[in-house]
Amino acid sequence: MAVGTVSAGQSSMLFSQPLEHRPLLQQFLADHARPNLQWIHSVHCGEFVDAARALGELTQEEQGLARQKVCSVVSVCLSVRSECYQ
Repeated sequence: MAVGTVSAGQSSMLFSQPLEHRPLLQQFLADHARPNLQWIHSVHCGEFVDAARALGELTQEEQGLARQKVCSVVSVCLSVRSECYQ
């Protein structure tokens, strides 16, 4: 497997890393333009604005119903974030 690639089924290994590896994972996902994985990591870390941003990138790639679903998840991320800071 080439550096920077994640094969099917291996994404769960990424998200089960120890806490001290979170910054490295965040950097890996950003460096390799992986918004489809980055938003999951961001939600897991409580970084809902970052999750919404990554999902926003995905909306550019999606069409129709898939795009509507992604936009709905963006709304949920931003809503959860605002509730956390009230």
